[in-house]
Amino acid sequence: MSLTNYQIIESGLYKVGKLLIYELQEELKEQKHIASGELSRSFYSSVYERSGSLYLEILNPTEYMWLVNNGSKNGVIVDWKVIDNWAKQKEAQNELFFKSEEDRERFAASVAKELNDNYLTKGPRHFGKDVARNRYNFIGIAFAKAEDKKIYDSVENEISKEIEKQLKNSLSNKVIELTIS
Repeated sequence: MSLTNYQIIESGLYKVGKLLIYELQEELKEQKHIASGELSRSFYSSVYERSGSLYLEILNPTEYMWLVNNGSKNGVIVDWKVIDNWAKQKEAQNELFFKSEEDRERFAASVAKELNDNYLTKGPRHFGKDVARNRYNFIGIAFAKAEDKKIYDSVENEISKEIEKQLKNSLSNKVIELTIS
């Protein structure tokens, strides 16, 4: 089987890939994991054939994707100045607010300590308000949202309709049933 022989299915799989990447990017935003944006921008999809089946992979070459997704009970080494610079960016974007520079630095030191002690955090609070509802498992949550939105079903239906249309053009009065799994 060659990918060129199955362009309709390949196209459908790439469409699913785009939709899944969108869900991953949205969940990263929801969890406030957008600092430089590199992780979010680095997703891409690949469709390949193996042993007579087509496969879709969603890939990301960043070294820290799994750390962001899974967290780390051992913590990560982060200098408070890095967190302070991040907090300044968020303050400039009106996402965080501090009464003074000292408050921001205290916040940065506290976050750095928490990250150093245990990266697996559950929605930090700032001034009594949740910053994010989750801080891990963005991949599982994004894929569950895609499933809830019936993304796979809608693309499978589109593929089936397109194949049916193609077959009607080449065959007449024959019934063909297609199952994609």
